[in-house]
Amino acid sequence: MFLLLLSACGEKSIHKQIITHLDEAFDAEEAFSEYQEELLQLEERDLAIYDEIVQLDDSQVEDLEQLIAEALQIIEQRDAYLQAEKTAIKQSKSYFIESEALIDLIQEEESANLLAKLFETMLKRYESYEDVYEAYGQSLDLTENLYEHLQDNHSPVLLNETIEDINDSYERLFQANDQFNRLTKEYNRLKKEYYALVWE
Repeated sequence: MFLLLLSACGEKSIHKQIITHLDEAFDAEEAFSEYQEELLQLEERDLAIYDEIVQLDDSQVEDLEQLIAEALQIIEQRDAYLQAEKTAIKQSKSYFIESEALIDLIQEEESANLLAKLFETMLKRYESYEDVYEAYGQSLDLTENLYEHLQDNHSPVLLNETIEDINDSYERLFQANDQFNRLTKEYNRLKKEYYALVWE
């Protein structure tokens, strides 16, 4: 009985340490939603610029140059927010990984199983962010190419091909984002369940 009590007290202490790492991982991503909000606003402006560009006629060269300059500046800003997002995720992962050795020490079956699921889900989420990052980076490169084609007045055929490539890259990005959001939701559900179990 005494040994069992000691074991329970020991596990309580381990749970506290695990929770500290989970909270640190969460805090590291706090700015993440701000970055996503900024990216969304910049994407909307980018689309508005593109709409303005396609409505210009051949005589509006100065307007075209101004819009392209703004569009290229927006791409730079979007890339900066993407890098900041990646840094936040990387920081979050470094805190989260520290919980692995502690999770292995948990003996109580229900907690151990829940933590194993939680850990695996979060690792998949981090992997899934890599797909988001790559797809977003690719779509930025292609969009930049599009504006450079417009700047150099390339042929419409090349323009259409570039637009198709951009649309394909955005399709991949939507799928990657969807997977990332699903795993985030699942992780949050498991974390809530774990916290309730530990603090019951």
